[in-house]
Amino acid sequence: MYGVAVYVFLYAPILCLSALSFNDSDSITLPWKGFTLRWYGEVWRDRDLYHALWNSVQLGILTVFVAVPLAIAMAYGFRRHFRFRAALFNLILIALVAPPIIVGVGQNLAWNLAGFTSSLFGSTLIGHVTYTIPFIFVVVFPSFHRFDRSIEEAALDLGATRLTMFRTVVIPIVLPGIVSAAVFAFMLSFDEFIRTFFLIGVGNTLPIYLWSMVMTKVSPETNAIATLMVLLSLTLMFVAYRFARQQHRLD
Repeated sequence: MYGVAVYVFLYAPILCLSALSFNDSDSITLPWKGFTLRWYGEVWRDRDLYHALWNSVQLGILTVFVAVPLAIAMAYGFRRHFRFRAALFNLILIALVAPPIIVGVGQNLAWNLAGFTSSLFGSTLIGHVTYTIPFIFVVVFPSFHRFDRSIEEAALDLGATRLTMFRTVVIPIVLPGIVSAAVFAFMLSFDEFIRTFFLIGVGNTLPIYLWSMVMTKVSPETNAIATLMVLLSLTLMFVAYRFARQQHRLD
């Protein structure tokens, strides 16, 4: 019963929000006035929403392309023992639990002190990359440390350079974990609000657009947008889970 109560507490608000996105009422809450799809029609006709969505997609893809290689290099580097290895590893883990609002304010101040203008593909991209790297590292780190090191040594003994060995031996082994981490990184960037709020300047992403709608235009369209975002996140989570399962079978 305790477990059921926890799950109800976690997911009942999302289910209520999704149900109310079909409510034929101009109010975002009860009473229920009948079933309708008109709020999803409003989403379909919202051109500003498309622009914010496209910004979020571009930002998420760029974040993946920048953060994933950096996190892979870090995870692979930690296969070796070096000075201050434990301290550096713990610093990466600390970044996972750093308060996002403090980090966002600090990054905003640092960006302004440097004299740069906040922008979508400048300050926001850098903020998302620094935000996602520790999470990607945690996901790919086990993949790099589960397979036998003698496989690398055998490739080097057969004449492969370290780069060739990494590209043709290591990467294929850990590829499912990398893909899972990339999907996870895209989800983190796509859904991120707090850091984006402090770094984006005059731009817009889907979470920022949804927040502005809640603040200025109370409409069940926000319920429909939130429901679609949840469905997208669940789809990406399922993809990441499938690749993670594949990596587990390879291990």
